[in-house]
Amino acid sequence: MSELYSYHVFLFPFKWEIWQGEKHTKTPLSGRTLLKDIQKQLPVPYWEPFTFVPQIKQGYNTYNEYSYFYDFARDVLCLDEKQRNIGALQFEYKGVCPTSTYNISFAKKDYQLSIQKILLNLYDDGIGVLSFHLENRTYKDFDDILKINDSGRRLYPQFLGTDNNRLTQIPKGSFLANSIKLQDVDWIGGTEIIEDFSHYDQQEQVVEMPFVLPNHFAKLLGQRFVTMYQHHLKGDVLIHPILDDRMFVLSYAINQSLLEDLAKIAEKDDSDSANEEEEAKEAKKQWYEYVFVDGSGSTCHSETMLNRHLEAATYDRWLGYKADGKYAGHLFGISRYSMVVLATDSWFPKNVLIHHVRYIYFQMVLLCLVQRASLINFSGEVARISERLSSDFRKLDAERPHIAKLYLSYIKFVNRIYFREISPQEQGIELYDQLQQQMRIRQDVEDLGREIQELNTFSDTIQQGHLTFIAGKFLPASLVAGILGINAEIGKPTEKFWIGVAIIAIVFFISDGIIRLLQKK
Repeated sequence: MSELYSYHVFLFPFKWEIWQGEKHTKTPLSGRTLLKDIQKQLPVPYWEPFTFVPQIKQGYNTYNEYSYFYDFARDVLCLDEKQRNIGALQFEYKGVCPTSTYNISFAKKDYQLSIQKILLNLYDDGIGVLSFHLENRTYKDFDDILKINDSGRRLYPQFLGTDNNRLTQIPKGSFLANSIKLQDVDWIGGTEIIEDFSHYDQQEQVVEMPFVLPNHFAKLLGQRFVTMYQHHLKGDVLIHPILDDRMFVLSYAINQSLLEDLAKIAEKDDSDSANEEEEAKEAKKQWYEYVFVDGSGSTCHSETMLNRHLEAATYDRWLGYKADGKYAGHLFGISRYSMVVLATDSWFPKNVLIHHVRYIYFQMVLLCLVQRASLINFSGEVARISERLSSDFRKLDAERPHIAKLYLSYIKFVNRIYFREISPQEQGIELYDQLQQQMRIRQDVEDLGREIQELNTFSDTIQQGHLTFIAGKFLPASLVAGILGINAEIGKPTEKFWIGVAIIAIVFFISDGIIRLLQKK
């Protein structure tokens, strides 16, 4: 087998919900995201439930993958062979064969990458992640690797041109591929799937449906997976990208010279020559392009900003490592939409690190993406409830069950998916912390918690106001009953006394019944 130059994982996080027909808007989020319902819509037998078995013989890293994480993290990552009911499912696409390829085509050059596997992870809070795991054993040039990362992750054009009949002409001339093709991938309609983004070339189509599933997604997932803009039937799975036009990129690449340059930059002092400074700038520019997935050149032309972003995004624990007097270390880069590894051509990266990227770091990225996507989805649900209440305050009684179930879903998310630490390994702790920081997950968890708590408190306050109002309405009757009863002499109850007792009893039972009914509602 030829040498591996780079490894690429494209992860598509999305939100999903089962269309409920006329009752859709009246159904809480938890009722629209039942795993048993979405599982029914996956085309059989192409998607097979994945069962993890921590045995070395099943694959190089089944044991390593299992032992790296705490047990509670294994549950949500489907790394538990017991398959406990924790609201998470993983499927593997069975239409992939040794000759399956992921092809990225441009006017002047095509890239063909080997598909190792295609995975689908689903969660009962309405989040899913579709991931393509790809190998590059053909393109050694680093510019090609940058181009693969940038163009292979595109879901739709970031912007459109002005030619009404060729709206994608300008983006295809810069960052968007002419087409992405899955070849030798078995699906219900054949063995080839092409996405050429032609939907976005016609103004009328874009106006009618601003977003459609990329063809290589739609064909794999099946016809019951649609977008909100398409015609849909009860039971269809509505899905929508949770981020933007780009998939998240996990990448591993070998570049001995670039890593050596970056290592030397860290060792240099202020006495360096102007020529060396220019070399350093070029090396940092290349590293920035890799970390921030700029396939057509750096998008940051401020040296100050570039240095600031790289400082926050770089994890350099092994940068200066040498073996036999030669640089043999590696470098991590982490942004909101990427995690990249730059390695030397030494033994450790080729025989150990690459497998950590394939398995361990993929799982770490997957978990953080699910967390981030869940937070965005919850925020959207809070916004929709608030918007409905702002348009008609009288809808509060109807929205109160939605608010309560949303709050419960958030609590389940915090306790079951969001973890402050997922591994006892020192490096694992540090990398996870950096991913959390770059994605602003911890801050967003706190902010979202306050938003949902405020919405829930508002609902409770209004309910208590209703109860106070009811009590106020019955206060005169209680007062009358008291007045009628106080004239009775001790030991000689009068007729007025008994009338007062009767009124108090009636008021008590009516008030208690109303309060119980409101509380139940």
